[in-house]
Amino acid sequence: MKRTGIIGLILGSAIVVFGGMAAMNRYRAIQETARNRNAIVNVITESNRDVYEMRAIVNSHAEGTDKVHAMTEAIPAMTDKMKDIDVTNCPPDFQQAYLRYRQAWEGVGEKTAQLPQSSVDALAQAFTGVTGALVGDDTPNNNDPMSAQSDELRTATNALESLALRYDARIAVTR
Repeated sequence: MKRTGIIGLILGSAIVVFGGMAAMNRYRAIQETARNRNAIVNVITESNRDVYEMRAIVNSHAEGTDKVHAMTEAIPAMTDKMKDIDVTNCPPDFQQAYLRYRQAWEGVGEKTAQLPQSSVDALAQAFTGVTGALVGDDTPNNNDPMSAQSDELRTATNALESLALRYDARIAVTR
């Protein structure tokens, strides 16, 4: 009987120790998930603020060369701000998706700067195409001189939002 009691005590202790370790591992996983979610929410919130600020600057100008000038300055200024957003606390796959998102915006800025300044209509079409990509307008626009950049931005935005959802990072989006 003594021998069974000692074995029972050892087994009981092992169950408590290993059960406690499993609980501790679950707790750590929950903490990591919360850290990832919070980091992603912070990155997307900052990034959205930059995008909305850029759109407000561009939209505050009347149609014509003032708007063209605003676009060619506001987009690179926005992407410069995006470079300063700290993504180091985000999971690696989200960091990579954010980099692609920022690079898609850089492509928009580069292409905007290449469009002829005199082509106000082309730039207006371009801005409509790019902002349509952001709000999920999938209507093809054959006159959009930036359709490739709009598609790239749409793809990068969708990938970023999908990853955010995978990490349960819910962001209220006002477009």
